Amino acid sequence: MLLAGLAFVAFAPSARVGFFADDFGYLNSTLGPRWYASKQIWDLSGQVLRPVTVIAIGVQHDLFAFRPFAFHLVALLLVVGEGGWIWLLARRLDIGEFGALTAAAVLVLHTTQGYLVMWTAATSSLYAVHFGLALVWLCAVPSLSRRRMAGATGLLLLALLSREICLVLPAIVTLVRWQLGSGRWWQRMRTALRETRILWLVLGGFVLTRVVAATWARTLPVDPNRLVPILDTSGFRRALPDSPTHLRDLLVLATSPFRFTLGPDGLAFPGWVVLSAALIWAVVCGLLVREFRAGRPLALVAMGWFLVGLVPPTLLQPEPTYVNYIDLALPGLALAVGVGFDRLLAGRSVRIRTAVGAVGLAMLTWVAFNGGNTLVKPPPAIISRPAQIIEQLRGEYPDGPPRGSTVVIDHTRGEDYLWTSKGDLARVLFDDPTLVVEFDPKID
Repeated sequence: MLLAGLAFVAFAPSARVGFFADDFGYLNSTLGPRWYASKQIWDLSGQVLRPVTVIAIGVQHDLFAFRPFAFHLVALLLVVGEGGWIWLLARRLDIGEFGALTAAAVLVLHTTQGYLVMWTAATSSLYAVHFGLALVWLCAVPSLSRRRMAGATGLLLLALLSREICLVLPAIVTLVRWQLGSGRWWQRMRTALRETRILWLVLGGFVLTRVVAATWARTLPVDPNRLVPILDTSGFRRALPDSPTHLRDLLVLATSPFRFTLGPDGLAFPGWVVLSAALIWAVVCGLLVREFRAGRPLALVAMGWFLVGLVPPTLLQPEPTYVNYIDLALPGLALAVGVGFDRLLAGRSVRIRTAVGAVGLAMLTWVAFNGGNTLVKPPPAIISRPAQIIEQLRGEYPDGPPRGSTVVIDHTRGEDYLWTSKGDLARVLFDDPTLVVEFDPKID
C-alpha cells in the first residue's frame, strides 16, 4: 500500500495530462460496431500488431468515454501491479523479503513509468510486462508440468500480441531455468533449452505466420490504411548506425535520471546526470562481483535479463521513441538490485534495514517525481496543442456535429495534422468514426 501511494504521488503530474499523439488513433480504432474484430487490429502483416492493447483501450473507452484521467489511473494501477508480480517472482527465486521489496520499489518508481502513465498508447508496455512477469513466474519452479507449459504458451501469445519487445521472452525464461538447474553451466543451459523448447517453437511459429501474412499482403492492392509491413527492414537498417548511442542512452535512462530531455534526435542528459549514472552502475557492478565471488549467480542472471531486454530498443527503433521500449528489461535490473541489497544487508538489524529502506524509497520517489514527469514540465506542443484544439472544437460544437458531417479545424498549424492523428482527435471527441475532418488552412 505504501508503494502504491508513493507511485500515485510521484506520477500525479503525468496522470493529469490529456490524450495526445497516437492516443487518438488507438481510440478511433475502437469506434463503431464490432471494432474488436477489425482487420486493421488483427493485421498480421504489419510491423505493429497489438490487438490486446487496442482491446484494453477499447474496453476503457466504453467505460470512461473521453476522460483521459480515468485511463491514466488504470495505467497507474498497472504500474503498481508490476510491483506485485516482481515481488512474487523474487520470493519464488528465494530472494529475501527486503530484496523483493527493493526490486518492487525500483520497478514501480522507475522514471520511465511516468511515460506509460501519461501516454495511453504506450500502455502496451504495461500489458507486455504483466504477461512477461506472469510467464516467468509460472516457469520459475523446480519442474515444469504440461499444464504449466500450456499456461506459459498462452501467456507468451498474449504478450506477443501486446508489444513486439516480447520476442525476447523465451530467452529470458531460458535464463531463469538455467538459474534453477544443476550441473555444469553447459549442462544447465542444455537442460534449460530443452525445457523451454515449446516457447521457442511458439515464437518461431508466430514470426513465421507473420512473415507469410506479410508476403501474401504484398499481392493485394495498395491500401493507404495498411501499416508498414513486417518485411520492410528499412527501419532496422536506419537504426543500426545509431545502436551504440541508443544503448548508451538506455543505460543512463535505466538509472532513473531526474533531469533529461527528449528531442528529435533522442535523449539528452546533462553531464552531471551521466556522471551520476556511471557512479550508480559502478555500485551495481560491485554488487554483481560480490555475488559472483560468493558463488551466487542469480544477480548475474537478472542482469542478463536486463541486457537481453535491451536488444529490441537498441536495434529495432530508429526514432526517439526507442526510450519507450526499455520496459521489459527493467524487471531484470530491479531483481539484480534487489538481490544485491538483500545480500548486502543480510544479518543487519531491523532498525538498519528499515532506515535504509526509508531513505531508498524517499530517493526513488523524488527521482521519479522529477524525471518521470519530464515531458509535462512544461508540456510541449505535442501535448498542449491537442488540448487547445479540443477546447476549440467543444466551443464551436457544444452539442456535437451531426453524425457523418464535416468538421473544420480553424487556424491550424503545420503539425496539427499529425498531432490530431490525421483528424482522429475530432472523431474520438464526438464519438463518430464517420466524421470528416478538414484543416483550415489546408495541411498537405
